[in-house]
Amino acid sequence: MNFCSKCGSARIEKKYQRVTLFPRYICQDCGEIHYSNPNVVTGVLPINDANEILLCRRSIEPGQVSGHSQLDFWKMVKALSKAH
Repeated sequence: MNFCSKCGSARIEKKYQRVTLFPRYICQDCGEIHYSNPNVVTGVLPINDANEILLCRRSIEPGQVSGHSQLDFWKMVKALSKAH
């Protein structure tokens, strides 16, 4: 990886994240984490009795303040049976 797809910076480093044991390319300017194989394999779109879509709120960054649906990503080193 030569450039960040979010901000265009050339300051990309391959680092280990605190929460995983796998190295990721991380932009040193904007902090974008680039995943090598971000394929969504599971997803839920819960709807309550009032036909409202229920969204999750993350307690950690990235995306702490945004609402989103519950998804899980299959990492290239993760067994497909472990996706939850």
